[in-house]
Amino acid sequence: MGRRNANFPTTPSLFRMSHFMTSHKSTTTFFIIILLALTTLTASGLTKPKRNIIVQTLDFKYLEGCETGKGDCKPIVIFRQSKQDSILLIFPSGGTESDVYLRSAKNKNLALHNKKVIGQGKPTLNMTNLDDGEYSACIISCGLGGCCSIRLKTKQK
Repeated sequence: MGRRNANFPTTPSLFRMSHFMTSHKSTTTFFIIILLALTTLTASGLTKPKRNIIVQTLDFKYLEGCETGKGDCKPIVIFRQSKQDSILLIFPSGGTESDVYLRSAKNKNLALHNKKVIGQGKPTLNMTNLDDGEYSACIISCGLGGCCSIRLKTKQK
């Protein structure tokens, strides 16, 4: 006979465990406990809600049209499923240095600002968690300037 491993259950205890798991009452109780745990996690917000990622890119030609008045400068409407959706507003690089601003159209308060110099990538504003409403998005740089209107709306369920 070989040495017995103290951590490995004996045959009678394996039988008791399998009998416990296969009995109807125990299985029902197990599933009810799991269901209650999942319901509690979901209701308490411990599970992550689905977040959409929305990327709105403003191109050079559009912003130049807004700046000069010679192009189509219609307001941009961004629809989101919930306020938790990630929204990135990406501007073109306008030269050696670009400053971008987002102001509330309602009260003109500065909501967001980003500054990039050449080689740092495109100026980007993260509009996640902003309230629904109308905003003015502006760029100031040596090669491009001007503002456009952004409308942020959450879809009603």
